[in-house]
Amino acid sequence: MTMEVRVALAFCCVVTVFGAGLGSHAAEDNPVQLRYRPAPVDNPLRGLVPYVSTSAKARFPHSMEFRYFSLRDLLPAPGTYDWSPIEKTLEEVSRRGNQLIFRVFCEYPGKGIQIPRFLIERGVRVTEWMDDNGMANHTPDYASRDLREALVEFIGAMGKKYDGDPRVAFLTAGMLGKWGEWHNYPREELWAGKEVQVEVMEALEKSFRKTHVLLRYPADEQSYRHAANGKRPFGYHDDSFAWATLDTGRPEDSWHFESVLKAAGADRKWHRHPIGGEIRPELWKTSFTGRWHARAQDFDRCVRRTRASWLMDTGLFDVRFPLDEDRRQNALFQTSHLGYELHLREAEWKAGYLFLTVENLGVAPFYYNWNIELQPVQGRGLDSPPDWDLRTLLPGKPAVWKTRIPRAPTYRLRIPNPMEGGEPLRLANEEQGEEWLQVEMEPRRFVKDWQMEDLHGLLGAGLEGGRDFASGRRMFAVGRCYLCHRFGREGGSGGPALGGLSEQFSPHDLLESIVAPGKAIRDRYAASVFSLKTGEEVVGRRVHGEGAAVRIVTDLMSPATITSLKADEIASVKVSPDSMMPSGLLATMTDMEILDLLAYLLSDGDPEHHLFKN
Repeated sequence: MTMEVRVALAFCCVVTVFGAGLGSHAAEDNPVQLRYRPAPVDNPLRGLVPYVSTSAKARFPHSMEFRYFSLRDLLPAPGTYDWSPIEKTLEEVSRRGNQLIFRVFCEYPGKGIQIPRFLIERGVRVTEWMDDNGMANHTPDYASRDLREALVEFIGAMGKKYDGDPRVAFLTAGMLGKWGEWHNYPREELWAGKEVQVEVMEALEKSFRKTHVLLRYPADEQSYRHAANGKRPFGYHDDSFAWATLDTGRPEDSWHFESVLKAAGADRKWHRHPIGGEIRPELWKTSFTGRWHARAQDFDRCVRRTRASWLMDTGLFDVRFPLDEDRRQNALFQTSHLGYELHLREAEWKAGYLFLTVENLGVAPFYYNWNIELQPVQGRGLDSPPDWDLRTLLPGKPAVWKTRIPRAPTYRLRIPNPMEGGEPLRLANEEQGEEWLQVEMEPRRFVKDWQMEDLHGLLGAGLEGGRDFASGRRMFAVGRCYLCHRFGREGGSGGPALGGLSEQFSPHDLLESIVAPGKAIRDRYAASVFSLKTGEEVVGRRVHGEGAAVRIVTDLMSPATITSLKADEIASVKVSPDSMMPSGLLATMTDMEILDLLAYLLSDGDPEHHLFKN
């Protein structure tokens, strides 16, 4: 095996080493610090969202899918509703474990007339016109009383059917304008008047009190085209994301999303109402490649300034657009900043109560109050779920959850998805499993500073079967390996993804890569030394930026913390001779736990692998 290949197994993990003299009950009255690892990018209700019909959805992790529905198909006759198109889609999407975002439209360029035939027969006029792209548009007369009454009644029926349905993630308001996007550019004289807009918004507000609804455009009282909505209980979706998102301060860009959000006094609505959108189609081909379209705005800045939780996208999910590993890893890193990221930081049992300190490391809250389950690993759990409200966890404002519960050495917590078959909400903790997060109230003790000569004799007979899968998975978390490595559906992107290891490495080489992670460094994962014109040096790994700014990670233990350097301040860049990856990865593991970890890695995380059979 070459040095270059062997580094693929160099884990950038850290083990917290505790003093060898620590007694078994030393932590009973002290807070326990839990460890961070990035939450999955496909955590529920956040991240990138493909269209249901997109050809290559499996290429990139996601928890939601999007689809349009025509009013004509859902409203075949007055007061008669055909929900089968939505139901068939919900069945399809939920079978994949995903939740649906959808929108109903009255017009869609290139698709002909989309309002019900009975409205045409009642005299609702439809104007046919060609847009700038040569597409035929069929815009109904939104001032028609028949159409307006039909829309209000339809929204009421739709709310009765789907408000609070756990299969539905969010609803974008739709109904009016091209694609239901609340405009008829450039034929603005065909656009719905403010009175009609208010009727639709009031119907949505009345009919959807549980499921969040998002409008396309924030608007204040002075808005020329849109009725004021800044004080209404709606979120917003920016469908020109990273193209016309940021407030540039230029008058000609006053229509940009952030600009109108501020003008509407809605720039703090994200506290309670979600922000979504769609990456602009012009960006699909080169997004997350390092060669973004020349007009693209900085993606991470757009996310942080708008507090976006989810974005529709086609670039990563369609076979028309290549997705190599570099692009995929860049996208995993950048989209990990969307929405919430909840981290259990500290646990303490005191005077009959368990106190849990929880923080939101993301840019937005979690917008639904899902139940939280807590129980001792051994013994009886709570009679009813604690009354903790996920929606109150705002970024930068840690909260302390408190509940009366019997004392125990280990507790476990989970946040199940209310949709049958849906993935649970997983916290950004190494202690988080596929479903449960386990809280050990006593810290791991230092075992030994293991070297290869200590462990070499364990190989062979020790990996012939009978290993403990649960222990191996737990040791992968103990080593903090998820901080940098993607394994299965979880983990970071600071180091190489781990898969198919048994085909690439012998057990000896795999073990050596873990014991001595910095022995060799592949160029792609090497750190750089950025020498500044001031004489300072900054060591880190470049994650984005080839223009006016370079963004780097300087601490692999805090991959979400980005340092930005101005390109004109950098005098030179060279490869660092030192690895950013620490050693001592196995120091709190026993020899048997180390074998379990090796088996877990060699099995690709398969509990049915022969290494776990007696």
